[in-house]
Amino acid sequence: MMLRACDVCAGEISCGVASPFHSARLLEPLCGVITGFFVACSVSMVFVWLSGFGEAMANAPEFLRAVENRELRAVLLAIASGIDAVWIVLAAVHAYLALVRTNGLAVARRWSGLVLGAGILLPAASAIFGWPLGAVFYPEHLGFKIGPVPFGLPLLWLVIVLGARESAWRLLPNAGHGVVACTTGLLSVITDANLEPLAWKYRAWWLWYPTPGNHPDHAPWSNYATWLVAGTALAWMMRSEEIVPRVRQRPYALIATMVFLNALALASHAVFRQR
Repeated sequence: MMLRACDVCAGEISCGVASPFHSARLLEPLCGVITGFFVACSVSMVFVWLSGFGEAMANAPEFLRAVENRELRAVLLAIASGIDAVWIVLAAVHAYLALVRTNGLAVARRWSGLVLGAGILLPAASAIFGWPLGAVFYPEHLGFKIGPVPFGLPLLWLVIVLGARESAWRLLPNAGHGVVACTTGLLSVITDANLEPLAWKYRAWWLWYPTPGNHPDHAPWSNYATWLVAGTALAWMMRSEEIVPRVRQRPYALIATMVFLNALALASHAVFRQR
């Protein structure tokens, strides 16, 4: 007898095990609210990045003329300085909810904990010992710091690695687990390379210390090697049977976030070259 998806879902719920379908129904209202805030924050982020609006414009005559109210100017500058951290938090929540919808709560918790752990330990070791990413310092532009690492940084890792894995799975639906893992690592390092000049020199998410072999005009090569290896290893550990989620159309939230982040970085590169 053919077993339908609804039978599987009903069976799991009756046994007390939450399925991805049941989790999706429970999370639909929350997903809608988060998506609305996320879209609004993304639009604001596009304006801030492409216009160059920020603290450097606080005393600019054109800004003072355009916004005469002092309190409004303070609010706008606060939004511009904090928009990156807020966007990353919303993107991480968006990615996590999408993962729950497709793979279930238990898998989402396990995979997210794995990536967040790597996103804390590797940058912390780099800030303290200068390895494996390289000699780096993290300001508080991505939020308050947990030790040497701002809380937004592991969330950025979550967005990039989960988005890279979903993109790899979509691009190569019939590929083996190893190929998907390697593609995930490749897409992760490409995204990091795309963000690197902006994150370092423009948004100050992190600051690379000049060391022997590390010129101040680019990030150390160990940074890219670490992203490649870590992205591949993390994706390799994200092994799932993917039986129930294949029955249902998977949401494009993870891929859309990756596309937006890379497109915004490319657009910012183009704008800055013309200035």
